[in-house]
Amino acid sequence: MLQTPFLTGGHAILGGLDEMREAANKHGTMPIEDLLSIFGERMAIIDMAAAPHEAIESALERIRAEAIEAVKRGARCILLDDSAVMDGTRHWLDPILVTATVDTALRETDHGDRNLRRLCGIVLRSGAIRDLHDVAMAVSLGANAINPYMLYAAGLGLAPKPPREAISSEAVVDGLFRIIGVLTKGLEKVTSTIGCHELRGYGHSFSSIGLAKGIAAQFDMPSYFGSDIRGLTWTDMKAWAEERAADLRGETKAMLSNPDRFYPKMWKKAEDVAHGEMSLEQYTAELMALEDKQPVALRHILRIKPSDRPVDPSEVDITIGDHMMPALISAMSFGSQGELSYKAYAEAAHRLNIICVNGEGGELPDIMGKYRKNRGQQVASARFGVNIEFLNSCDLIEIKIGPGREAGRRRPASGLQGDGAGRGGAPYDAGG
Repeated sequence: MLQTPFLTGGHAILGGLDEMREAANKHGTMPIEDLLSIFGERMAIIDMAAAPHEAIESALERIRAEAIEAVKRGARCILLDDSAVMDGTRHWLDPILVTATVDTALRETDHGDRNLRRLCGIVLRSGAIRDLHDVAMAVSLGANAINPYMLYAAGLGLAPKPPREAISSEAVVDGLFRIIGVLTKGLEKVTSTIGCHELRGYGHSFSSIGLAKGIAAQFDMPSYFGSDIRGLTWTDMKAWAEERAADLRGETKAMLSNPDRFYPKMWKKAEDVAHGEMSLEQYTAELMALEDKQPVALRHILRIKPSDRPVDPSEVDITIGDHMMPALISAMSFGSQGELSYKAYAEAAHRLNIICVNGEGGELPDIMGKYRKNRGQQVASARFGVNIEFLNSCDLIEIKIGPGREAGRRRPASGLQGDGAGRGGAPYDAGG
């Protein structure tokens, strides 16, 4: 059994097999080359590639059929491999989309008293896995092990351009050890944050936004704001594949797109409002105009549907209980704000007569109980700073369900600064 889902090896640029084994052994895993030897004829290798004339959805259907047939014939491990697209003669397929398609296909196909997915594992070898986000997506959608060989190469400084001087074997082993260690810890953090204690318990714990219905259906998860012709479509994916193929053939030079930046265009105006140099009405008008011209979030394109029977605003009552409106300032950690904004949010909630929920680590002693009506305190597992005074200082307690383990929760007070120790209720010695 592997101790981590990350397999070393996968490309000659990374180094020799002995180096890959040495790095893998330190994490309880193995090179992908050794995995191929272990399964032998019971390993089915499926190319994640489409022919130039082949539609993306047709290629996925073909791969789906290949996977089902391979397992029925006795394959006990499927390797999804993208090496066939590297010369640009075939078209690239998204590895996460392929993984989800194969996983779903095997789960939906019965074989005796079990489905085919229970008879085999899925290994993903892809140069398109870029970061921890991609890894978490691939694992949750069906990959039992991953070989992100280009991520390794970039981390070792071997890509996108080779180094001027050759990297020693010791540096390769140490570098891979560190890369896999960071990825493993990151994946542990992702899974534990949503309350999973084993990797096999981590599943479709997310949804998608903006996928066309045909693509969203491949992922077997909730999807929003997409239709048959709106959002990311099969046509878009085909265009991406053609662009990648042209780049791999050397016909074009790939460049990252330069997305529109929204808030850099507004921060100076917000500062002008704070200094009294611009009215809030002027700021709001410019903000709304920019949202219409350059939407970068769903809230910029969503609007309240007008009624054919409008109500005069003077007749509308938005109070809720003893508060002026059904709105709150949600919990944010003290460390992410600093004392000034932390206290400003609490004071603003008091003046607006709404609720501001305190974040991680307790409450500052000098405002404990000051905003009882407008303060909410957050309680989660293993939190310091939670005592009877803390709980009785407000009218609202927010209980955090299924919080993940977080670094520093059991750290000694000597590791905290004065404000942090005060909020956490921990003794603090300034002399340290």
